[in-house]
Amino acid sequence: MSIFLVKQSTLDLEADPIDMRWSIDGSNPDLLYACDWEGKLNCWQLKSKFEMRLRPKFEFSHPEKHFFLSIEELDQNHLILSCSDRVIYIFDLQQQKLVHRFVSNEASFKIFYRKEQNLVYSMNFNRELQLHDIRTNQYIYKHTFRSPIIAGEYQDPYVAIATGNDNISLFDIRNFEIGSTFVEYPIGLNSSTSCLGLNNDKLIAVGKNNGEVVVLNSKQEGRYAFDMKRHSTLINTSDSVKLHLQSHSRNIVYEGENQKVLFPIHTAKFHPKISSILFTTGGDGTIRMIDVESEISSKYIKEDPFPITHLSFHQGGELVAIVQGDDMYEYRYHENKTHGEPDFPFHIYQVEHKAGTSCILPIHWHNEMEIIHLAEGNAVFRIENREYAARAGDTLIVHPGELHSGDGIAGGDIRYFAIVFHFDWLSSLQP
Repeated sequence: MSIFLVKQSTLDLEADPIDMRWSIDGSNPDLLYACDWEGKLNCWQLKSKFEMRLRPKFEFSHPEKHFFLSIEELDQNHLILSCSDRVIYIFDLQQQKLVHRFVSNEASFKIFYRKEQNLVYSMNFNRELQLHDIRTNQYIYKHTFRSPIIAGEYQDPYVAIATGNDNISLFDIRNFEIGSTFVEYPIGLNSSTSCLGLNNDKLIAVGKNNGEVVVLNSKQEGRYAFDMKRHSTLINTSDSVKLHLQSHSRNIVYEGENQKVLFPIHTAKFHPKISSILFTTGGDGTIRMIDVESEISSKYIKEDPFPITHLSFHQGGELVAIVQGDDMYEYRYHENKTHGEPDFPFHIYQVEHKAGTSCILPIHWHNEMEIIHLAEGNAVFRIENREYAARAGDTLIVHPGELHSGDGIAGGDIRYFAIVFHFDWLSSLQP
């Protein structure tokens, strides 16, 4: 796992980062923060833009080795950190310790902070968007979506949220009122969303797990309207889609045949100074730059055999830091095991692990659909570039071709069921 500033500058890391971001506070523009799967918060300082080198500033570990999931800046002396222990912390950069905490009912995988309201917006694994008041240290409101939240993005004053039923919600938080209704709009793009990008012009970039990038042109008429050109609550694809292209794929030779493999989009971010320029990274190891106004086809900036999982712009936009992981789609991770019988490709596995077991599901992918039901214990499952802190009773769906793995969380025995089947077989059962 490595962080790149430019092609010639590399910083090797001991663990995979979960989140990474440059400081956007004017007094600390050259600080780069990252949190990883070992429960560490790392900070580096850019030595000079000319030399493009980072030097370590500090490293902090959670006292109980929980994972920090998302990083946000409160001010020049404090960070806001969401954590896998279902707590949102305030971290003091001077003292380098956790100084305040907000207890939530579920771990938040994404947080945003708006200074004008002193509110922290958090998205958790329980389908909820929650609001926490920094001044009173109190949780004040939540909205529960109909499906799990897959991705979210914030560009003041707008928040965009993608949910598991392939719906997009966009709202103006300046008009937020307790009890407000959040309207979800289906977009029907045939593949699950993996990430979102959002700019000041309310263009929403939707990265998909099948390698597609879709840019939606939203027009607000009223507080929660999304593409109201026909004054309809449903998005008309021909009206709202500004750009739709197959962005991240690669031709490979596998078992003697040339195959086109589609890779998930890991990040989709608009340039902070040029809002019409979109950068995407994917499992195919490329960074692509897309001009969404001229609709110029994407341009390669970097191409390597390893997936690029994170991208963050320096405050001025002239530098970008990326995280390059292991080659997740190398075929050594392809599971060739037969599940069930040829005429009945369906099997249920019961898996048990004693307390203290770290890896409960080795990293792999296969061509079958899989449903994972956690019956006992607590665990963190990773599906592509998404992380899910699961507890007993939670169920996850893994689509064909998606890389997935799982780690146990200390505290007790773990037991889960894995239901594996061919999607085509399931479809054939329909009359």
